[in-house]
Amino acid sequence: RKEETQVPCKATCPAGIDVPRYVQLVGLGMYGEAVAVIREKLPFPGILGRACFSPCESACRRKDLDDPLSIRSLKRIAADNDSGLWRQYSIQLPATGKKVAVIGAGPGGLTAAYYLAKKGHGVTVFDALPAAGGMARYGIPSYRVPLAVIDQEVAEVEKLGVAFQFNTRIENVDELKAQGYDAVFLAIGAQNGDALGIPGDNLPNVIDSPTFLRAATMGKVPKGTHSAGAGDT
Repeated sequence: RKEETQVPCKATCPAGIDVPRYVQLVGLGMYGEAVAVIREKLPFPGILGRACFSPCESACRRKDLDDPLSIRSLKRIAADNDSGLWRQYSIQLPATGKKVAVIGAGPGGLTAAYYLAKKGHGVTVFDALPAAGGMARYGIPSYRVPLAVIDQEVAEVEKLGVAFQFNTRIENVDELKAQGYDAVFLAIGAQNGDALGIPGDNLPNVIDSPTFLRAATMGKVPKGTHSAGAGDT
């Protein structure tokens, strides 16, 4: 096991996914098994198979021979051909009676909610926006991560009994504790874009890309409008 943790691609993965194992399974056409390996560490193979910045590929030893493996794309292939086999091995522990409030329905909050629910805790996710996904939904254009993929993977979180309260901005964490929540997980993310750093970047009609993309996703941007902001995803 010690040698396995030193594999560069796995060591570089922020989630610590067993990359060599699922890559091998994809190569064998065992997509359901590959997704099961991925879901040991994270519940969104479809989203991350399209949007992950893939540090594992930069560390891939194959680059020293020719080109690194397209690890992110292999994750996407596994997710798109998922047989659902992983559900046979998915275990949800009995209810503990504990309640957790998760503030933010982005990837971080949804991941926390998923694994807390699997441990038997009651979880409610609060988000100020109308739907789950956070920056995956409101910061990445849908041609890169289709909304249907986000909805499908959020639905797996909901199947565990996780409750959602959208259009709900939490201003005071103490109020949640007064409502009986035993713990609060803050997952509000980094939602602001960077300024361009040039004269005029603070003018009224200059906006950052995350703000523009969020407005576009919510249908608040007229057709034909283009962003000139910074921080593009």
